[in-house]
Amino acid sequence: MTAERRWFGKLPARDERSLLRLFIALLVGAAAFMAFAPPSLGQPLEPSEAESFEELVDSLIIPMMEENKAIGLTVAVVQDGAVKHLKGYGYADRESETAVDPQRHLFRIASITKTVTATAVMQLVEQGRIDPEADVNDYLTDFKIPEAFGGPVKIKDLLSHRGGFEDQANFIYAGDPSEYRILRDYLAETVPARVYPSGERTSYSNWGYSLLGRVVENVSGKSWEDYFADHIFDPLGMNATTARQPLGSDNPASMEPALESRLASIYRVDGEGHTKWRYELLLAAPGGSISSTAADMARFMMAHLNDGALGDERILKPESAASMRQRIYSGRPGVDYGYGFRLLKIGQYDVIRHDGGIANSKSMMIMVPALNTGVFISSNGARITTLMYDVAVDLVKALAGDVVDMRAPVIAMSAAEAEAFTGAYLSTSRAYTNARRLFDVFDKPTLITLGPNSTLNVEASWKGGDYARISERGFQNPESGDIIAFDLDTDGRAIHFYNPGGSVARERMTWRTDRRYLFAAVLTALLFSASRIVAAIVGAARRREHSRTARALNGTAVVAALLLFGAAAAFAMAFSAADSLGRDLWHQWPSPYVSLALTLTTGLAGLSAVMVAGLIPAFSAARMNAGSIVHYSAFTAALAVLVIMLHSWSLVGFNY
Repeated sequence: MTAERRWFGKLPARDERSLLRLFIALLVGAAAFMAFAPPSLGQPLEPSEAESFEELVDSLIIPMMEENKAIGLTVAVVQDGAVKHLKGYGYADRESETAVDPQRHLFRIASITKTVTATAVMQLVEQGRIDPEADVNDYLTDFKIPEAFGGPVKIKDLLSHRGGFEDQANFIYAGDPSEYRILRDYLAETVPARVYPSGERTSYSNWGYSLLGRVVENVSGKSWEDYFADHIFDPLGMNATTARQPLGSDNPASMEPALESRLASIYRVDGEGHTKWRYELLLAAPGGSISSTAADMARFMMAHLNDGALGDERILKPESAASMRQRIYSGRPGVDYGYGFRLLKIGQYDVIRHDGGIANSKSMMIMVPALNTGVFISSNGARITTLMYDVAVDLVKALAGDVVDMRAPVIAMSAAEAEAFTGAYLSTSRAYTNARRLFDVFDKPTLITLGPNSTLNVEASWKGGDYARISERGFQNPESGDIIAFDLDTDGRAIHFYNPGGSVARERMTWRTDRRYLFAAVLTALLFSASRIVAAIVGAARRREHSRTARALNGTAVVAALLLFGAAAAFAMAFSAADSLGRDLWHQWPSPYVSLALTLTTGLAGLSAVMVAGLIPAFSAARMNAGSIVHYSAFTAALAVLVIMLHSWSLVGFNY
């Protein structure tokens, strides 16, 4: 007897009504399951097709994984509303040799979170509750963004990373759960300076996206974490996705224990080896706190590729989903932003993309709407996202089969015209008004010089090389196809430069931001300080007689020299501590060495003012010889120049 017959044989004899009731119950149960089950991921591939594609993905992923020093990877590829590839590589936990399960293990998607935040904002936009053109202050109740540059910060400026805020890298992490603050309090305590007009230039901002999270809270009446869960994750069946973080069992805002137990371990790349690393808590959480599985991110991609719908669930209207793929600000060639997505091209195809990184947790997501294709890759320990992006592009090209490398016609340019673009450029994603600028002194600028045949040669760690002009503001690398772009002033001279990634403007370096001038001022003042101390020692040994005024002036100069050497030593120790602390530096900001250095430079500024005033008696009443007067005057000038340079670098005063 078959298993089916044995099972039916347990029914009462001749009870046909019982059999009918059972059959109806099974039909009702099946209908209920279909109604409430998560949306379908589409029809599976034929076995031979699936095996062939898996071999292709493996051939790209595994070498990249080795080059990227990755511990574990979770990968999802979707096409035409179906999951084409879902697989884990390496370890979710190396010590226990737990293999990555793409449906079980949660990885930190980091800044890909911003695409979810933007989706939430667009849901409220289509409901008429948020206006992208409105001042963000219209939606804030606990604090306001100060007016600056004659205009407000608009919602669309925040969505496109054009808020004009100073970078807040040292204020986006909490050292441990005890330092964690809810979004409202964190934002109110850390409002950054506005350092350029909103809407003018792109400069990636975690703080700006966190501000959008607060807007979602104020408009919806829910915490942003609950809003994401109720209106995005739950409708899409993303049951293994959370915006919450592991804050401890006593914190009601903490990640659910069941999901926390499924987090992949995190590893830091140390040369050729790896160190197990802690979960870094984000204060700027709407900009990067989401943890998810590759299976769930497949659902998110399919919803966006299907104009906001997955199965019978819809999280966006088609016109809202389409608007997220359009440039907010037009005119700049190359890569720019839509609502939450970075917009670029692979050959002739428009692409929406976002990457993410917290320490060595790296993620990459790209979608090609015209091909109805998306790729998601996330690692719990790797070096860079660029290698993930290259693999994603190769996968898209393999699936498309007809990608054409696009090259724009070259526009002739004279060497004189090229000079308008040459120079050194510094990232705008940096400190402008606080002492964190101390650690920007070793940031290497991007150098643009005149290349062969009136091209521009770009010297940078990313894809540099020679770029030919293709438009008034755009240049293209003829080999890679990458495009760089410039913002021009009214005279046609470049003032901002954008690399092929397009997420951060680089501004033309001036004497105030050129580290060479700072180093020269420091070295000159140190040489005069050393000679001043030596002269004081020699004079004391020879028991030279000086007037009271001369002794006062020389004593002030010696104290200034000692302060300068003390400040230099404090800065050196601050750099050494920063090198050993790494990211932990921002959890302990300001360090004692930074505080000491700023105290000494502030004292030095006061003494230099006294020495400037002392130039009058030095030339009139001090009865100093010519050599002493010249040395005092030169030392005073060197100190004055140094103080001006230190002030321009925000290193005078307690600008934490």
